[in-house]
Amino acid sequence: MAHAQAADGIKAALRAGVRSIEHGIYLDDEAIELLLAREAWLVPTLVAPRGVLAAAEAGVPIPDAARRKALEVAEAHADSFRRAVAAGVKVAMGTDSGVTPHGRNLAELELMAKGGMTPAQVLAATTSSAAELLGWPTSSAPWSRASGPTWW
Repeated sequence: MAHAQAADGIKAALRAGVRSIEHGIYLDDEAIELLLAREAWLVPTLVAPRGVLAAAEAGVPIPDAARRKALEVAEAHADSFRRAVAAGVKVAMGTDSGVTPHGRNLAELELMAKGGMTPAQVLAATTSSAAELLGWPTSSAPWSRASGPTWW
């Protein structure tokens, strides 16, 4: 796993063998090709920059430069995500919950759908695909067992 935003960092991480890229804000065509060739996952965290904007709108004192950057990032991120989805990159759902209040992660699903994923793809990204990325069995999801995952 690599938290990578810019194309050069994303490509370096993929060449080094990471299995997933968290964020992937500034994906270029080569980064998308590497994600596909390496069968790596994108965990887009689309709510992260929007969380900064929502906090500012709610009155949290956020510097103007940070607001402008979050707006710029949100637009670039959405474009990168749309292109990755259109290319067939594997996607798993995840968020930067420290940026948005805990329990608000479902907003990520709507953003994924707006980015070109079908409802079935969004559901899979949130369940079976995320489980597969984590190495959990997808035919019998760990959270469906009465005892819960062994690491709980």
